[in-house]
Amino acid sequence: MPAVTTTIDRLTALLQAVAVDPRLGGLLVLDADPALVTPVARKLAAMVEAAAGTEGSTLRLTLDSAARDEDIWAAPRPEPSPATWWRIGPGDLVRAELAPDPPPVVTIPDLARLGTTGLRAVIQFVGADEIVVEHGISRRFRPRSRWLAFCGAPFLHAVPRHVLDRFTLCATAEDLTPEDIRNLPLPRLPGPTPLPGVTDRAVRHLAQRLGTAAGSRRLLAAARLTRTLAQLDGLREAGLGHARHAAQAMGLAELPDPGPQSGADAYTPPVLPPRTPPTAAGPSPLAPGSVTVSAHAPADSRSLPAASVPARQPFPEGSTVDAPGGVSLRLPRTVAAHHRQRSRRGPVTGLTQARSLHDLSVVGTVLQAAWFRPLRSPYGGPLVIDPTDLREHRRAPVPDRFLVVLLDHTSREGGDWSTALEPFLSWAYTRRAGVVVVEIGSRDATNEVRAEVLTVRNVLHPALAAALRRPAGRATPLAHGLTLLARHVHRVLARHSGGAAEVHAVIATDARGNIPLDASLSGRPPEPPVGADGADDARDAAARLGEEDRTRLRVFLLTPEGHTDRGLVRELADRLGAAVLSTRGGRSTRR
Repeated sequence: MPAVTTTIDRLTALLQAVAVDPRLGGLLVLDADPALVTPVARKLAAMVEAAAGTEGSTLRLTLDSAARDEDIWAAPRPEPSPATWWRIGPGDLVRAELAPDPPPVVTIPDLARLGTTGLRAVIQFVGADEIVVEHGISRRFRPRSRWLAFCGAPFLHAVPRHVLDRFTLCATAEDLTPEDIRNLPLPRLPGPTPLPGVTDRAVRHLAQRLGTAAGSRRLLAAARLTRTLAQLDGLREAGLGHARHAAQAMGLAELPDPGPQSGADAYTPPVLPPRTPPTAAGPSPLAPGSVTVSAHAPADSRSLPAASVPARQPFPEGSTVDAPGGVSLRLPRTVAAHHRQRSRRGPVTGLTQARSLHDLSVVGTVLQAAWFRPLRSPYGGPLVIDPTDLREHRRAPVPDRFLVVLLDHTSREGGDWSTALEPFLSWAYTRRAGVVVVEIGSRDATNEVRAEVLTVRNVLHPALAAALRRPAGRATPLAHGLTLLARHVHRVLARHSGGAAEVHAVIATDARGNIPLDASLSGRPPEPPVGADGADDARDAAARLGEEDRTRLRVFLLTPEGHTDRGLVRELADRLGAAVLSTRGGRSTRR
């Protein structure tokens, strides 16, 4: 059988298998565009309906950072009866599990930002044989829901390992479009047949492909995927051919050909149906109804490989890079305490029970009190708000340390600054520092005589990888770049006037600028001859940066080896008050 290695074929095989067998666990999709979340969820719901023999009745639920226990397990519901007026009923997810309709599809738009309530639901539902609910109601059932999660590969470090262990199947979708998803084929089952068996040779083959680094869940999921593929082919036994098909769909490493086989092991499954060309018919007519557990919009999960810190793969046997060695993924104690103090300043990521009267959420408090209105005001009285109903905003921590970098792409051959900046990027990674990048001299610049600014939350942002490797252009607006750098440093220091901020400013340049500041501000190339105007303006801008408060600011001048005018570098370093570093052997060293 030809190898199933393309992105669309792997995603098709895994979606069909998850739709047929709920015991396979969850499916994790990496590096998917946010526009693919809804089409993939709809396609999985359509596949579930095709496998169950129904149409248009699969319920889709969404879990995000603001999901509550009442949305999943049990919640008070009004009951127009003179005796009670209210009752405790199942939550949205439990009610969907107990309904006679086809199994529900639960979508997690961004697994890295899922809240504690959603993580508990993942651990208790995905891959479980039985669920027991004792949360105001008493229910016992076998879970039927299909779980679909999305996450960017650079942000997998934010997901606990025991949560990743529940998502035993993983696929990528970085080069797919919504039209590709809408044209995926639906599974066709040959009718109600008993589950196929799996030969011993197929199991041994899967164990060899997984290796000793894999856990028991992955091996069990690979065996179940092999069995499901045989079931889709209408066979009673899954052999070595189906095991190879399953291993290819899971992205496992290849093994040498064992030679000719006999019996079920000699069977070669048919190749997956090819993609049909996109049509102008619009969205698929199968558009099941959806229920959103949280009122908050799903977080943007767009992501690409990161720059300095390698992206950790969810499973060790499928990883081609190692996790950052010697770098702790936990916040240092002092940084964590400082983030707790500043937790009221970050962007809102959800709601939590209030511990004080600061940063209260009025809408969240009223909605929480409305759940109990039938109990507290059974005859239409006013809305009563209990202290336990108070909700405050859950906010992401605001970085209190910053790395501000100026990249002169014309000063370095090869256009790759990642190795030279590795010590500073590692510092920013461990300290969870915000990153501001000022770029000059790039061939891809919108205006070559002006500097461009890139602001990212941390070093794992995918845009930083591209900024470190841009090709060199012709112009070097060093004066404009230093002006923007000084402006951002001043803004960061002024924002954290309490003295808690720590800023590292790195200027990576050979100190040679050929564009005056006036030309950069006007956006037009300077009239020749330019002379030393560009270098004079750069020294004046450097002097403004040198006047900043040095109790919280450290400035470094990084110069490429072999492309340095010692006089210009020394004068620029004096104006900046910077320590001079040189890139020798690709790494930065003090001169």
